[in-house]
Amino acid sequence: MTITVSGGALLAGALENVRYEVVPVSDVATISEGLPEGARVTITSSPRLGLERSISAAEELARSGFQVVPHLTARQIRDETELSGIIDRLVNAGIDDIMVLAGDASSPAGPYTSSLDLLRYLDKTGNPFSQIGIAGYPEGHPALSSEGLRQALRSKVPFATYIVTQLCFSPDAVARWLDTIRSDGIHLPVYVGIPGKVSQRRLLSMASKIGVGDSLRFLKRQSGNVFRMMFSSEFDPGDLILQFEPLLTSSNGIAGFHVYTFNAIPATEEWRLEMLHNLPR
Repeated sequence: MTITVSGGALLAGALENVRYEVVPVSDVATISEGLPEGARVTITSSPRLGLERSISAAEELARSGFQVVPHLTARQIRDETELSGIIDRLVNAGIDDIMVLAGDASSPAGPYTSSLDLLRYLDKTGNPFSQIGIAGYPEGHPALSSEGLRQALRSKVPFATYIVTQLCFSPDAVARWLDTIRSDGIHLPVYVGIPGKVSQRRLLSMASKIGVGDSLRFLKRQSGNVFRMMFSSEFDPGDLILQFEPLLTSSNGIAGFHVYTFNAIPATEEWRLEMLHNLPR
């Protein structure tokens, strides 16, 4: 795919405004290896690892000079006392940007069952964060209908400052979703979720689990056939990034890319810098 100078400049801007999503499965020194100085880093939270792991990692990364964006997951929080304590810790660490999500727990640990519950709590108690992100789902969500997702997003928008999309390999799906939310009057900036340079086997597994049908088909087309893909090493996001270039217009409001690194940070950052170097500008 040929990229013009103007297109290269748009892609470069999006690649320079990157958020790196990491999973706190190891110590912070290992997690941060390969991250550029002062990078914006989002910290996931899962029922398996526990919320404390994420909050502690966020505090430590913030002390190391990174712009940290922890995931605050409603269904893992036991009560208002725990939530208030978490907020105090984040504020004391100098963190002013959070992602508010429902979370993957099968049943809530306390009274907060959805991201909207947390957003309303923050609004009611005096939100101390200058930036709040919410999730967008260009290819839908296994537990919600399309209309349910639209209604949920509309209800959360008044409390948020930006949207991060689910991992997506389909520029067409993102384009359709952007048209839908903009027609609904939602004009928050959007960070498009893309994979880093990670194992293709892992990407296929994740795409299957989260139900991203168009993206799964894209992955198979890119690899020729699924069997070759399963036994190749890494997915190179370069071709995918180039296909997002037509969407990087001011009317679409794409602020940058949210890179799901799966902790393959050194390889992902090496790829990003190389792509920036090679883009026409």
